[in-house]
Amino acid sequence: MDAAVESWIPFWEVVWILRPLFSGQSDDQILPFARTSLKTLIGQGYLYLAWLDDQTSGSEESIVSGRDIDEVLAARDNWHVAKSISRPHLVIAATPEGFARFETLLQTRSS
Repeated sequence: MDAAVESWIPFWEVVWILRPLFSGQSDDQILPFARTSLKTLIGQGYLYLAWLDDQTSGSEESIVSGRDIDEVLAARDNWHVAKSISRPHLVIAATPEGFARFETLLQTRSS
């Protein structure tokens, strides 16, 4: 969540972020937890998924919604590093609700 508050996070980086929590496990073993975590955070309204196109004048996003979310999360190819950013690639980012929740958690930890 921390990384998604600051900017878009390429989809495959979710697994990389989780690696320290799953010492000795392969990315394939981490993937089910990554899928479940994202699905939960998206369902709670804290994160959203989008296709990001960096080739336009300024980055443009196309938000993934509805049952397309399950399809995107299930597609194994979406979890691998994009061979080129000349094509749209999946990213996650915090929603306004996710950003507010994150700020609340930071304040709670500071007090």
